[in-house]
Amino acid sequence: MLLKGIKILEFGCFISAPFASKLLADMGADVTKIEPSNGDSLRGIGPFINGPQRLSGLFLSLNHGKKLLCLNVESSPGREIFLKLVSRSDILIENYGESYWEKIGLPWSQIKMENRNIVIVSLTPFGNKGPYSKYHGQEINVNALSGIVDCIGFPDRKPINIPFHQAFFQQGLNGAAAAVFAHLSVMNGKDRSAVVDISAFDVMSSYVTTHNLIYSTRDIFMKREGRRAAGSAGAYPFTILQGKESPIAIMCPAVGEFKILTEAMGSPEWSKDPRYQNPSEISRHYADEVDAHVEEWISKLSDKEIEEISLKFGIPLYPIRNVDRILEDEQYGYRKYFKEISYGGNSYTIPGLPFSCSDIDGPFKQDSDRAEAEEFAGFYPCSAVAELLARHMHAGRIETITDISIGKDSVEILKDLGNTESSIDEFRRHDDKVHP
Repeated sequence: MLLKGIKILEFGCFISAPFASKLLADMGADVTKIEPSNGDSLRGIGPFINGPQRLSGLFLSLNHGKKLLCLNVESSPGREIFLKLVSRSDILIENYGESYWEKIGLPWSQIKMENRNIVIVSLTPFGNKGPYSKYHGQEINVNALSGIVDCIGFPDRKPINIPFHQAFFQQGLNGAAAAVFAHLSVMNGKDRSAVVDISAFDVMSSYVTTHNLIYSTRDIFMKREGRRAAGSAGAYPFTILQGKESPIAIMCPAVGEFKILTEAMGSPEWSKDPRYQNPSEISRHYADEVDAHVEEWISKLSDKEIEEISLKFGIPLYPIRNVDRILEDEQYGYRKYFKEISYGGNSYTIPGLPFSCSDIDGPFKQDSDRAEAEEFAGFYPCSAVAELLARHMHAGRIETITDISIGKDSVEILKDLGNTESSIDEFRRHDDKVHP
């Protein structure tokens, strides 16, 4: 697998850092995740699934396949163990921010002294430097300040936030890519170590490039246009109309595509109107009129007929699908995108890698089951360690997860660092605040 042998240390919660390290784990990296005693905050966010423990499905999706260690890095023993893990890691991915590490007495300079080749990837709402660096923020705040929210919705209504935590997912995707590039740079001797500072604010602002360019070059504010092209600047059609079974997304920006669309419709008489010969003029002045004509035609067509017309005429014309049809989609099936996991006797389908590579033979590592790890005070609840028996949904194997509890791999990790049973006992006796 692509990243086999690369060791990732994740000190993160919620989405950005866990998603970044999840992508790297899917590519074969060995990921150790550190959690506090009450666990990653994502464990408390639904939807919840049934199993041995009440478990967040989103947490399971982003954190299966990782070794889980609970540790209080603010304690002296916890700090010692953390630095040992740093010394053995290639990449540290975190989303607490540089100021947190300075506050607890573990500045990045000390982390880099422990491992001069470490890559630190920091994922924060506004970055670690600059006027906003001390601000706390959630996804909606990042989206609002980046300008992207102002672009979404209808002009006579309040703007709409992007759903499903996209700011932090996109930040995590950027974090995973940057982690690999920075590691390659260090390994090639171009850098001794590297700190990658990724701001969700910057990431989301990059998606408003068109609006920024138009304002900076023409002093024009583009406005929200609902289901049409932003600022009515695009060629018609750029819209969503109601089909017989589903809403249909239509976008034909290339030269000549609107003419092809009308030919697919049988070249109706209205399409010969002189006002409708320039798609850009339609977009600016006649979009509602033409929408009515197109929707009259499209409302009589099934989703299958729409797809057949799209393929035959080579125009982008597709139904809007809900989740059940997405999971059954043959294109996703062919590319083996979704994968199935089993937990608590139930099967769940979750996304895999958003790209394919000939070197990746399925996203999961396969190891034999291991014996149950002992539970001990100071590592709560340190329940049985179960390895993943993985399978890709479309490759005839299944990943069975029997345990994803807080600190499930704590004993194993501590022993791997050279700790004996007695030293682990000593560790917990001298620091009863150590997170499990």
